[in-house]
Amino acid sequence: MHLDTEVLESAALAAAEGVATPDQLERLEADPRAWQHALEVLVRDTRNRRGAVTRLTGPERAQALADFDSTLELLERALRRLRYGDDAEAEEGPDGQYADALLQASWSGDSVVVWAGGPGAEPEDNDGLADLLEEAGGPPHGWAPHPDVTIPGGQTAAALAIPLSAALGWLVAAGAAAGASVAPAPNGHAESNGHAESNGHAGPDEDDPVPASELVGPSVTWLGRVAVEGVRMVAEGRVVPTLDRKKRPGSGGQELSVHWAPALIDSARVSQLAAAMPGPVRILGQADARSIVLSVLTAVVSTVVSDAASRIELPAPPPVTNSTSQVAEAVVTRLDGSAFKAPGHAAADVAGRLERWVGRVADPNRPRLIVNLDPPDKGNAWFLSVLAIGAEGRLAPVEQALAGTKSAAAMGEELDRLERLFPALLRPGGLRRGEVYLDQTEAWDLMTSTGASLEAAGFEVRVPALSRRKPAGRLRLFSMPTGPSMVGASQLSDVRWSVVFDDVELTAAEVARLALEARPLVRSRGHWVELDHADLKEAAAALAERAHTTRLSGAEILRHAVGLEASPLAGGLEVEGGGWAAELLEAARSVPTDPVTEPEGFVG
Repeated sequence: MHLDTEVLESAALAAAEGVATPDQLERLEADPRAWQHALEVLVRDTRNRRGAVTRLTGPERAQALADFDSTLELLERALRRLRYGDDAEAEEGPDGQYADALLQASWSGDSVVVWAGGPGAEPEDNDGLADLLEEAGGPPHGWAPHPDVTIPGGQTAAALAIPLSAALGWLVAAGAAAGASVAPAPNGHAESNGHAESNGHAGPDEDDPVPASELVGPSVTWLGRVAVEGVRMVAEGRVVPTLDRKKRPGSGGQELSVHWAPALIDSARVSQLAAAMPGPVRILGQADARSIVLSVLTAVVSTVVSDAASRIELPAPPPVTNSTSQVAEAVVTRLDGSAFKAPGHAAADVAGRLERWVGRVADPNRPRLIVNLDPPDKGNAWFLSVLAIGAEGRLAPVEQALAGTKSAAAMGEELDRLERLFPALLRPGGLRRGEVYLDQTEAWDLMTSTGASLEAAGFEVRVPALSRRKPAGRLRLFSMPTGPSMVGASQLSDVRWSVVFDDVELTAAEVARLALEARPLVRSRGHWVELDHADLKEAAAALAERAHTTRLSGAEILRHAVGLEASPLAGGLEVEGGGWAAELLEAARSVPTDPVTEPEGFVG
C-alpha cells in the first residue's frame, strides 16, 4: 500500500513527533519501506532548510536554528528506530531517546493546556504533572483541571489548563531562553544547541538539579517563541484596536468591548513559525498551523495591551451610550477591554468605522509594497519606484503588478495608503503610477527619517547605503616639478589645490556647485554622506585664496609638508607630489620629530 507523497510525509512527521492519529499509524505500518523513505526525505529537506537558515544574520537566526534542530532530532530518532528497531535505539543511551516524560503544551482557544509525555515515555498522572510543572518553573497559580489528553497509541495523559494571561511570563521566559541558547561555532557563526534543550536529561552529574529548560518539550519552547514574537510586536507598536460585539437576547442591543490585535504582521515570519510548530501544540484538534500562530499572537497582543491600558488613567466613560458619538467615546475610555452596552445601530456604525480604519494593516495576507530609491542620475535626480509581486511571482512596478494579480483591490488599497503617507508619489513626472523623481533633500529625508516611518507603517524601503557622519574637509596640495629634474630649495614646481572630504576630492568649481544645493551629498567609500554648508563655505574660501598660487619653490612645498603652514580647514593639509617632489616629500615625512637632547659624539 503506497500513499500520496504529501500525506505520507505528513503522517511520518506526526509519528516522529508522537502525535500521529491511529489512522496515520495504520497507514505507515502497512508500508514500512515507504515510511522509511518519507523520513529520509524529511531529514534531508530539514537539513537543507537548516543550512539556509545558518546564512541569516538577524535576531531570528538563533530561534529558527533551534526550531530546525528540534525537528531534525525527532526525525533522526524516528528513522533510527525504524531502521534498527527499539533495541538499537536503547543501546544509544539517554542521548538517543526520551527517558522521561517532558512537559508538553497544547493550544486551546485562549488557553494553554499542559500535559507530560513524549516518544517512548509513559504519560504522567496528576501528581507527576504537578511535580514536573513545579520543577520546570511553571506558574504557581491560575491552573484549572482539564480533561485528559489522548495521545497516540490510545494512552491518556493528565492535563491542566491556564489562561494565556496567567502563563505569558513563563512562556516568554521559555521562548527567550531557547532563542538565546546559542554558542559560537568554529566558523564564527552562532549555532543553536537545541538538541540539549529537547532531550529531557540532566548533564553528566546526576546529583545536580535538572535545568528547567531540559524538562520542557519543544511544544513549550515553540509557544514561548511565538509569545516573544507577540511581545516584540507590542514593543514596536504594531497593534490595533478592534471592537468585539455580542448580541443581548431580547433587548435588541449589543455588549461591546475593545480587543487588541496584531498589525503589520510579517507573513513570512508567520509561515516560518507555522512550519516549525511541533505536533503536541495542535493535539487538541486544531489542524491549521498558521491559524494557531495567528491565534497565539492575537492572544499575546490582547493580553499585554489590555493590561497596559488598565494602568492608564483615562477620562470617565459616558454614563449612557445611546448614540454613535457616545459609543465612540466609550471605546476611547474603555481601552482595557471592559464591556459596555449600546444600541445595535450605533454599535454597528462605530464597529464599521473602526474596521475600515484597521482592516488592511491587520490583514496578515496583505500585499507587501516595496519603496525602492535608485542612486542619482547625472542631473542629481533620484528615481523612486514602488514595486510589488506580480502575477508571475516576480517583482514588478506596482502599476504592472496591479494589472496582473488577483489581489488588485488589496494592492490598490495599500498603494493608496502609501501615497497618503508619502505625498511625493502623487506628484507628476513618472512614467506610471508609483514612480517619481526626488531632489537631493527629499532623497536624504527618505534615507534618514521618512523611510523609517514608512517601514513602521508596514512597507519595505530600499535605499542606497548612507552614512550620517559629516566628514571634515582637508586641503590638498599636489605638486609636479617643472623644468630640469633636480632637487633644490629654489626649484619651482607647478601646484594644484583641492579639498578632500573622506576619499572624495573636489575642485573649486565642484565645491561651489555643492554649496548651492540645499542638501549637498557625495558618495564616499560606498556610502552617501552629507556635507556641511559651513565646511563647504570654508573650503571655497581656502581655494579662492590660493587660486592664483600655481607655482611654489621646493622650500615652500617643504614648509607645507612638515606642517609649518597652517590650514584653514578642520581636516588639516596634505601634500602630494610627483617626480622629484615625491622624493622630497618622502624624505620630509621620514624626518624625526623628537628633539635632539645629546649631540652626536657626546659622551656623558
